Amino acid sequence: MNVEMTIQRMFDKFPRQFKNRADCYNNLFCKPGNAYAWDHGQLVPIVVLEKEYTPEEIERVESKCKARFVNGKAFQHKLMSIRDEMITNAMEKIREDPSYAYKVNWKAIDEAPDDSYHRRERARRWYFYNDVYNEVDFCADRVKLFNYPDDIQPDWLAAIEECKQMLREDGYDVDSVKK
Repeated sequence: MNVEMTIQRMFDKFPRQFKNRADCYNNLFCKPGNAYAWDHGQLVPIVVLEKEYTPEEIERVESKCKARFVNGKAFQHKLMSIRDEMITNAMEKIREDPSYAYKVNWKAIDEAPDDSYHRRERARRWYFYNDVYNEVDFCADRVKLFNYPDDIQPDWLAAIEECKQMLREDGYDVDSVKK
């Protein structure tokens, strides 16, 4: 799958985890052990590599993803604010156990921002930022950002460059790390 289809699937399947492109790039390129592997120059979920898909199944998934694009790019159609996310989490727990309704801090939900989508600072959104020691651990030898194949597809290489630009904007020195 190309980059845009991969991101669209991430947006559609896990909207609370992947709210924007940076979230997707963080998981794809900056997180060791992310359940993706390079295959024919593209990052592919390992479960896909372990299963044989027919061309018809692949076409169905690809056309479903493309139908959700906006201006040819993946788009998060299910963007949830922090308040929306708290409400959704509370309602899911209440469905599982109705008595949980008495434990929900409704005041905190009411006070949660309805125009914010992340709790973390922008510069701390990347996986390799170590909050415990307040330092950066690039894990350069284990992340796909710096360990991509020679036969990488052009769209995936462009995505890596876009990710690196986001990292630069957030204050990380990615240019000193060599592939």
